[in-house]
Amino acid sequence: MSIITPIVGGEAIVSLGALGRGHHTARVRSRKGAFAGPAAEADGYLPEFVPPNATLHFDFEQWLGYREPAGLGRGGVISTPDAMLAVARLSPRTVQNAAGGIDLLGSSIIARNYSAAGLARGVPIEPLSINWLLRSGDLGHAVWSKGGVSVPAGPVAPDGVQAWGRITENSAGGQHYIGQYIGAVAVGDVLTTTVDVRATGIGAARHVFVTAYGEGYAVFNPASGAVVSAAGVTASVEPRGGGAYRVRCTVTKTNTNGTVFIGLWNPAGNNVYVGDGVSCVDAWGAQAEKRSTPTSYMPTVDTTAARYADDISTPFASWGTQGQGGLYVELVPNITGTDQTFARLDDGTSNNTIYIGMNGAGAIFGVVVAGGVSQAVLSLGTYAGGVLKAALAWAGNDFAARRNGGSLVTDASGSVPSGLTTLRIGSSIGVGYQSGHTQRVTVYPARLIMTNTKIGELVA
Repeated sequence: MSIITPIVGGEAIVSLGALGRGHHTARVRSRKGAFAGPAAEADGYLPEFVPPNATLHFDFEQWLGYREPAGLGRGGVISTPDAMLAVARLSPRTVQNAAGGIDLLGSSIIARNYSAAGLARGVPIEPLSINWLLRSGDLGHAVWSKGGVSVPAGPVAPDGVQAWGRITENSAGGQHYIGQYIGAVAVGDVLTTTVDVRATGIGAARHVFVTAYGEGYAVFNPASGAVVSAAGVTASVEPRGGGAYRVRCTVTKTNTNGTVFIGLWNPAGNNVYVGDGVSCVDAWGAQAEKRSTPTSYMPTVDTTAARYADDISTPFASWGTQGQGGLYVELVPNITGTDQTFARLDDGTSNNTIYIGMNGAGAIFGVVVAGGVSQAVLSLGTYAGGVLKAALAWAGNDFAARRNGGSLVTDASGSVPSGLTTLRIGSSIGVGYQSGHTQRVTVYPARLIMTNTKIGELVA
């Protein structure tokens, strides 16, 4: 339900706090008039989440969207991203919900991720990836080799269906681990292993190590989520809900053995020790990917599992202005070694397109292509982490772009593409998939609105 609150002068604002994830809409217009209900045009200015003069706006943290089908100031529709965007993904995918659990979404459902604190992170957009580990949520299964441990079932796992695998050391001396062979790998392959872990409070405190055969290792404290040590690998931790952490170990292979190991580490400083027969750590959701950055969890049973890329789009021609305008993106990307597109307008081809993106080394660009020829390529510097804000404006012989932490870049020569039909979020046409979380995307209808000053305000 929409709540319309009158304010001074007969104007009104629209409060959409009650809008859930269903297909609810409210119509507003940015001039005075009479409010006739949630499905009618409303009196007053646009609600606060809509940037002034925006033609199209998505706020994936508040889970709201706005578009003006009839043009600037002629009335628009407020709705939710799942009602306004089409998702074409050839597989289900997982997300972390507000309670810290893991949900499995259907292939046509746009994803929404939360932090361990229950805060919305935006829409996760990821390329194709494969989990090469079998029985990822059943670490006691026979497909997992075991050395010096047993793995009975623990409490209910984050997916609400399976159980944590309670990796419990025996009383013998030696290593205490589980492992799985994913097949031969090539020297130089990058292998990233992730798994959810948490302390049990049973027996002595134990750390967790993750490694690949013959390579370095990473050691994590499952009680605090700290990286205790790392040798020859890249290690990181992402908090989950309920005191759990998803730990990550990335290694460049120097041999062809594709075995990965998850085991217990004595806080005294080594992985070879005499066990006490009771100390244990819970683990679940194991994943091995042949890539440098981890992606969302892909559950497996008896075969590997693929999560296909997120294709997210909406028609542009019916409400967009052609020949001039502006584009703004706000997101947290990952540098993956491959090109990524953050937001893009096109005509269904790459011959006429306008987009903001990043190359494999983290260099950010604003690009305009008309008739198959690059008209403007505005280099915005290199992504340095954190939230990225970038804006691009265009008109004939008048292009400008900037990112937060950078300077305005302009180009006074070039044509603008025509016949644009589609806004794509997080990809080009079947390529250039983003890796990360997008918070906001906005389209502006005119260069006179998307001025150089406005660009600076947006990225500040």
